This record gives sequence, structure tokens and C-alpha cells, in this order.
Amino acid sequence: MTKNPIDFVTFLEAQNILFEHDAPKFHIEVAEWFEDNVDVADSLLQIFRGAGKSHLVCLYAVWRLLCDPNLTIIVLSGTSEVAQDNAGFIRRIIEGNPFTKHLRGDGKWTDTKFFVKRNIDTRNASVACTSLQSGNVGKRCDLMIIDDLETPDTVSPAGGPEKIRWMLQECKTIAKRQRIYIGTPWATDSVYTLLEDRGMPTLKYPWVDGIWPNHPDGLFDKKWADELTEQVNKENREWYWNSQFLLIPDQPDIQGGLDADMLQKYSEELVARTVFGLDKDFAEVYIGEERIVDVATYWDYGSSLKGRDKSVFAVIYKSATNKVFVHTCIALPPRHPELGYAPQCDRIVDECIKLKLSSVIVEGNAATPYDTALRDAAKARNVALYVKTQTRHKNSAKHLGLTGHSQVKHKLIYGYLGPLLNTNNLFIKDTIDPQFIAELRQFPYGKHDDFVDAVTGAISNLTGDAFSYGGATSISGGVNNSRSFIANEGNKIGRFGRVA
Repeated sequence: MTKNPIDFVTFLEAQNILFEHDAPKFHIEVAEWFEDNVDVADSLLQIFRGAGKSHLVCLYAVWRLLCDPNLTIIVLSGTSEVAQDNAGFIRRIIEGNPFTKHLRGDGKWTDTKFFVKRNIDTRNASVACTSLQSGNVGKRCDLMIIDDLETPDTVSPAGGPEKIRWMLQECKTIAKRQRIYIGTPWATDSVYTLLEDRGMPTLKYPWVDGIWPNHPDGLFDKKWADELTEQVNKENREWYWNSQFLLIPDQPDIQGGLDADMLQKYSEELVARTVFGLDKDFAEVYIGEERIVDVATYWDYGSSLKGRDKSVFAVIYKSATNKVFVHTCIALPPRHPELGYAPQCDRIVDECIKLKLSSVIVEGNAATPYDTALRDAAKARNVALYVKTQTRHKNSAKHLGLTGHSQVKHKLIYGYLGPLLNTNNLFIKDTIDPQFIAELRQFPYGKHDDFVDAVTGAISNLTGDAFSYGGATSISGGVNNSRSFIANEGNKIGRFGRVA
């Protein structure tokens, strides 16, 4: 690292003077740890939730550029919202701190990328703030700061150990020189335990009484601790206190049932807001104040005849802050003695037109005609709809090491819904059929689980990938087989869908 006359602790304290608040003792100790390991290839910092780690990470990234303006840095965060916040904070530091103003230069700056004044010619940004949901393949840097590699998403069945191992390898490919891992454990078999066991330098800072006196927002005093303890005990979330504040790897015991009381209800409709860009205007989709980044559909077919399984269609949205919204979960009409499943398919097409959905995933546990029937129903109404059959339970059995249809299905439902419920991240529209809640309360001992199964199927297909813009509303132009969204009709939602 290039020699610099100012050390990181001094830089941290100088910035806090500009912010007009004192740095707590543990921030100083963390800063010293950062500087002691400045040339170490891999290091790990575990620090309690709310400790201001993003503040420290952003300051450290700027200080490293102050030491060596030719350095290229990627700050990888758990969500795109945090990545954007980090980028804005880094920019304010560079432009507002007297030690770093000279770095501003005249390079191109965007919302998440910065090119400081330097004497090398490279296409890589000086600092790029990105998220786990973004496409990071092909990116390169000298230093990568991985903030929250382990999240409720990455420890769920949709992520799992395989995904985390792949991400660890990808971090080494992106940052050949140095990687710093920062976060809190979200599972008993935490990835951070694995990293620590590998022998990399590790600093742990669990919460203790009085760790942050004179917090700017009055947090972490005795009153705060007492209130949080009462809430944790009331909600039976000791695992959350253990993992996120004491840094003891823990997770909720979801095998004993699903807590329907943890469901959050909402009444807002889906809307699109126009964003005015430099080159073109585009739309962002919201439920309330939550920006939507993904959507998935799922048809769990059945006859809906008396005494038989219900046929259920579900539509799920996911926000940039990892909240999951059950927006539609409807029971379809019974199989018609003459028309067969056509009435069910027509009802699904109605919902796709209403929400401007471009694709539907159909559960297919055997060679079934349901996907063909749905394509025919859409074509008859001149609606472009991509339909895909997915043998979910069979494909998941090998991955989970389970046998038997019921065992696999129960494991999937627990694995997808449990973490969302226990972290208050599962929301349902206030118009959702109450049968969904009833099945959730009774699972796995209830007679039926069709609504729960459909919702789980849709959630299992959420990816977090960014939407592309474009697509057709009529099959006369050909069926659009890509994820698409078009805003239209003023404030109403336009074409919005995903294809597996």
C-alpha cells in the first residue's frame, strides 16, 4: 500500500468531527484492526447489527483511495438499496472531507460508480458499489469488501451452502489481491464460522452493555436493551438476539410449525413511478414505498372438485429490501365436465391481463396437459404468455437429500416460508383468500395445503435478477420469452413478468 501521512484512525476521527459526533471506542479499535490487516489477503469482521459497519466500510474505502488513488475497489452489499446508500455516502465523504477533495477530479461519476483522479488508464471504476442480486460476473478489482455475504436469502433453500460456496469462489475471482468479509451469522452452520476456521484474521464485536455511549440516535442504552429483550422474548426470537447481536450462530427452529401471526398485511396496489434519466425515462415499480425487483407466478393445479385438491394460482413480488409480497393467491373454478380445465386457464389469463404478467410456471409432477391448455387459452385471447412446466418436488429431492413426495414438499415449505415469517419479511395482500392463513396455521397437520404449496412454489422461483425493459402485448408479434416490463396508462402497472 502506498504510504500516506494520515492513518485510518485519524481519518475516521476527522470525518466524525465533520459529522459532529464522537467515535465510540469500538469504532477506533475496528479502525486499528483494518489498518493492521491492510496487506492481508483475506480477513473477517463480525460486528453486531446496528454497529455502524456500513459507516466504517465506506470510510475505509475512501481512506484506501487516499493512500493509493490507483486502487480499484468493489463494495458488495446484501441488497441494492444498501449499495446505493453506500455509494451516496462515499461520494459525500470524497467531496466533503478536506483530506479527499482533491480526489474528485473530472472523471465520470454515476450513482454507484466513481472514478477518482489517478494516473492509470483502466476501465475499472475506483469504487463500484453493487449487491448480491446484481450481475457481478466479469468484474475485477484490487480490493473487495463483502458486506453481508450471509443473509436470510442465501441461507434459505433457494440459496443454501452451494450458492454461498459459489459466491466465495466468485469473490476470489473478482478480487485477486484482497478480500474483507463483514457480517453477522444467519445460520447455525454459518459461512463465517467456515471462514474463521480457515485461519483468516478475525475480529468479533458482539453487543455488550454500554458499548456505544452517547449514540447519535440514543440507541444501545439500557432502555433500548430492555425493550428489545422484551420484544425478543414475546416473539420467541431468541435466535435473532443470539445471531445478530451476540454473534452466536443460530437460526429459527421452523420444524415445529409456521407462525401465521408473523404475517404482515398490506393494502397498497402495485404502481409504476416514472424516473427521469439522462438518456431516457423509465419506470420503477412499487408496493407502497417498497421498490419491486422481482416477480414470480405459480399454478398448483388440481380439479377443485368436492373433496379433491384445490387448483390455486399465486403471484409473488419481492422488493429491493428482501420483503416478499403475496399479492395474489386464488382458488380456480372446478374442472368442467365438458370444458375440462379451460375455465381455470381462462381465470389465470384474466389475472395475467390484470397484472400484465408475461409468464406462468405450472407445477408438473407428471406428463400433464395443463401447460398446453393454458397456452391455448392465452392464444385464443391474443395474449402473449410464456408457460413453463416445473417438476419442483422431484428436482428438489436430490438437492435436499430427501425421499418421498410429502417429505420433500414439507421441507420446501418450512425452508422457504419459515425464514420469511421469522424475520417479518412475508407480507400478504388484505384481499388474499383467508384459506391461505388457515392452511398456514394448520400446516403440516391440516387436511389441505394447496394455497401454501402454490405460494411456496412461486417464492421458490424468485431470483432477484434485474428486469429488462421491452416486450410485446400481443402474440401477433411473437411470444416474448424474456423478463419484461413496460409502464403504460399513466400510473397503472404495465407489462411486468418473469420467465424461468
